[in-house]
Amino acid sequence: MKEILEDLKKELGDQHSVFKEKQAGVVALLRPNQDELFDVLYMIRAEDPKDHWSGQVGFPGGKRDAEDPNILHTAKREFHEEMGLNLDETDVEYLGALNSIQGRRAGVLMDFTIHPHVFYTKGATPFSPDPAEVGGYFWVSAKHILNPQNIQNYSMAVEGMEVHLPGLSFPQDKILWGLTYMMTRDLFLRLQKNSQLLDLHNELSGGSFLSHLHFYP
Repeated sequence: MKEILEDLKKELGDQHSVFKEKQAGVVALLRPNQDELFDVLYMIRAEDPKDHWSGQVGFPGGKRDAEDPNILHTAKREFHEEMGLNLDETDVEYLGALNSIQGRRAGVLMDFTIHPHVFYTKGATPFSPDPAEVGGYFWVSAKHILNPQNIQNYSMAVEGMEVHLPGLSFPQDKILWGLTYMMTRDLFLRLQKNSQLLDLHNELSGGSFLSHLHFYP
């Protein structure tokens, strides 16, 4: 795991730094697992008819407030509010940033950007989620994400037409798709040079690294 973390820290950094006036910060939290690799934390957004992403899988986080000094502070504050864990007061290491992504809804770009930040925890994570914002949460192993057998496209209606988007089957009958799928793909692409991840990927698929995680247009 130490080698994976060192390789990841070398590769992290927002490579194109897209900033819109409206911004959101999210947290991709990793933890070690029994495979000597890592799990990634995902949350299920609480059901809310006013929320465009109600019930969907995502990383904890939310919109930047005017009082937030920077977008990293936003990500940590929102994580604390949603998951009930203060990342500044626990045994958590900040690893770096993934690429910022411009928000979109039904394929239409929106006037805000999402900024993912990666953290790693070695200790316990005593979460106390806010039920108003969090409908549930789960950890997903790197092995699950790298396994092409877990491909499950997501179907949605856009202007009266059914559109099929790349996705992955997740726990609780959920599908990872959309913006968080894109962030997850970015996270794992940063590890494409890591020998441990490469060996596992070759064992599971034999194809080019992450060939089963298709790029969103």
